[in-house]
Amino acid sequence: MHCPNPLPSPYNNMFTIHGLWPQDANDDEIDPYSSNPNCAGGVIPTPPQDLPTYLESTPIYPLLDVQWPDLNNPNNNASNYIFWEDEWSKHGQCSDYPANPYNYFDSAVRLRHTLTPDFGFQSGEYWTVHEIINTIYNYVYHVPEIACNLNQNTGGLQLWEIRLCYDRPTSGQDLVQNIRNCTNPTGKPGTLCYNQYNTYLFVP
Repeated sequence: MHCPNPLPSPYNNMFTIHGLWPQDANDDEIDPYSSNPNCAGGVIPTPPQDLPTYLESTPIYPLLDVQWPDLNNPNNNASNYIFWEDEWSKHGQCSDYPANPYNYFDSAVRLRHTLTPDFGFQSGEYWTVHEIINTIYNYVYHVPEIACNLNQNTGGLQLWEIRLCYDRPTSGQDLVQNIRNCTNPTGKPGTLCYNQYNTYLFVP
């Protein structure tokens, strides 16, 4: 992904939502509904193309533009809708809310509101993965998972995502809310964050 540099305010001083992703007992992502229709438990999921009309009628719609933007073009509503539709088709349709997009998106927004916007990190700083994990732990008291990628301009290692793990809700009417430790804090072997003591850049 290539984002505008610098990002416009307020996105340049906060972490935003990438997605809310269901995973199996082995910590692997669930395949999307398009290739795994059994994931919805016999429920016909809300089609992605219905999301714009659906979301605009909900109280969380104004929050999504700020908390869950497409960072390639964060101030463009059309780009944001495409991003939400993509996340819904990849992950939401196989969540516990296949026919209830509101609970899916509301869960993510509410979880984001419980977190410190920047976790005390500043753009342009260099941290090791070990330091990042410990800093996040001091805020949420649970072990996160860190994802990294390569800067397209410099080829250097940079922080890509901070991932937090949550228990599955007890029913499709309950929101995701109970945080737990992630099982792979630095990702699986071979990923760019796997060495906890490499130094990573917070994108300026």
